[in-house]
Amino acid sequence: MRRILFPLLYATFMCISACQPAWNRVNQGQLKEDMRTLFERFGCSGSFRSVQMVGTTRIGRISVTISQDDIDSFIKGLELIPIEDQNGLPITFLKRIADLEEIGIKGATASDIRTSGLFGRHVNLRITDHSSFEYLILVYNMKRCIALIEVEYAYG
Repeated sequence: MRRILFPLLYATFMCISACQPAWNRVNQGQLKEDMRTLFERFGCSGSFRSVQMVGTTRIGRISVTISQDDIDSFIKGLELIPIEDQNGLPITFLKRIADLEEIGIKGATASDIRTSGLFGRHVNLRITDHSSFEYLILVYNMKRCIALIEVEYAYG
């Protein structure tokens, strides 16, 4: 029994650990396209810095360089609401808050950072006739003009 169990467990572990990079590669192109669609809906454009899926979840994150005017249009168009404290943020986002260093959170003052979001599969988060985001969280560094956006694809 032990002779069979160990190779089976090892093979399972190897398959699981290989899934995350593959999941990211396969889905990050679609995430980038979906975010580009949202930006274009409101006449916004930005330069994508990074696009990634989080593990094997439906959560994706992008970092984008975008002007203050474009981010204002994006926020206004999607009707994002300000997030004043961390209690409104999904727990998955809070666990990765250290990743916000990419947009210059460390050393930034509260007046430099703008945080807003939309939750609950809001109609404004619809991407196509058949696809939508469950939520969208935006953290924007106004001095560096860099936004970090986290979305979660909704089921069905």
